[in-house]
Amino acid sequence: MKTHFIVNPVAGNGRGNSYLPELVKIKDAEVYIPCSREDIAVYIRGISSDGDRHAFYAVGGDGTLNGAVNGAVGLENAAVGIIPAGTGNDFVRWFKNREAFNSVSGQLRGSVKRIDAVKAILDGIFETYFVNMANIGFDCNVVINASKIKNGIVPNSMAYVFGAVQELFGKWGQNVKIEFDDGTAYKGCQLLCTIANACCCGGGFRSSPYADIADGYIDAAVIDRIGRLKLVSLLKKYRDGTYLTDKHAKDFITYKKVRSMKTAFASKTSVSIDGEIYEFKRAEFKIDNFVNFIVPKGADGAGGSK
Repeated sequence: MKTHFIVNPVAGNGRGNSYLPELVKIKDAEVYIPCSREDIAVYIRGISSDGDRHAFYAVGGDGTLNGAVNGAVGLENAAVGIIPAGTGNDFVRWFKNREAFNSVSGQLRGSVKRIDAVKAILDGIFETYFVNMANIGFDCNVVINASKIKNGIVPNSMAYVFGAVQELFGKWGQNVKIEFDDGTAYKGCQLLCTIANACCCGGGFRSSPYADIADGYIDAAVIDRIGRLKLVSLLKKYRDGTYLTDKHAKDFITYKKVRSMKTAFASKTSVSIDGEIYEFKRAEFKIDNFVNFIVPKGADGAGGSK
């Protein structure tokens, strides 16, 4: 298997670059510096067209991994891995030992696991895949706020915390209709909606604690618009992944496993797909493909670590 490292030079305020001295010493490995997420996908599809087996390691954050996923989705001869060097690094939190992802030697001795790829179709035109999560509402706005805070002054690890605090004082609530493939529907004013393949978003919030990256299902969560005091009281449980055990959870939370779902808003709204922001009115989310994912040695098994 041929080895390729895709290094995002701006991820994590340049943290990705710190791996370069080690990577360039690896025999027969290629190091590639992309210009964008789309550039990553084009690069992987081009390299993989020779029919040989290739391993592509994204050195960056969830966005860099997303670019690799969109290049390798559905390809039998391509596998992708992630050396987390971003801000949130949420996808690797699904694994029991996420520290194993930091070891380059462990990565090279890893095994390949076939995982689900979720397709997002926005307004019937734009299509993209993801393996972590899509967020609408409060969580998406936190991502937008955090992106404005990442200025080198505030530590990356705190960007999402500051983003959440900022959003607490904002205006929230969106009327939406959501149709699930089990025949049920949600219609009302939502605080947030998550469409998850893995468990975490926002730098460690376990919004989808029961998610499994290879079970063939999307974990969908919808939280009704609630008051600020209720939200503040819920935030710690939301971060820990225990919010679904709240004694009143059924009164304002819808959580289910589905293979597909559709959302419709009255006006344009934002969705964060692995950290990338898109505008849309109608969207469909469904699992219809796979990605071969490289699990580094020592990281096996689901854990959803914080």
